[in-house]
Amino acid sequence: MTVRKSSYSGCTQESISLDDCLYAPSKDKSICEFQWLDENVDYGTACAQGRKYAACIALYLKANPSLAGSNIINRIIDDMTVVKDSDARGYRVGFCAFLEVMVYKFCCDHDVGRFYASVDEAYRLVRRRSEV
Repeated sequence: MTVRKSSYSGCTQESISLDDCLYAPSKDKSICEFQWLDENVDYGTACAQGRKYAACIALYLKANPSLAGSNIINRIIDDMTVVKDSDARGYRVGFCAFLEVMVYKFCCDHDVGRFYASVDEAYRLVRRRSEV
């Protein structure tokens, strides 16, 4: 997996590392997992950090388009769900809230039906290739 690293640990640059957001490639380099989540955090701080993680993963996917659609976001949310019974649930809340805003902004600027059809067709082609 090629990652263009930035020297800045925030998520304002176009290309960032998963390390900037506490994600790390797994041993087989095909998926990403959380390195850790601080469970001793207040809800507001966790929400803010969750939004930052979402912005970082969006920029990471933009810099690594071949990973888009590989279920990274679901894996991240699964990892965040482990801390659902504490204020650390804010990581998941902030992460999902930011992604919802991104979806809304995308929908305002794009024909969602046409976009869905193109993505659906791409998945059908992949499925056909794997069945051969």
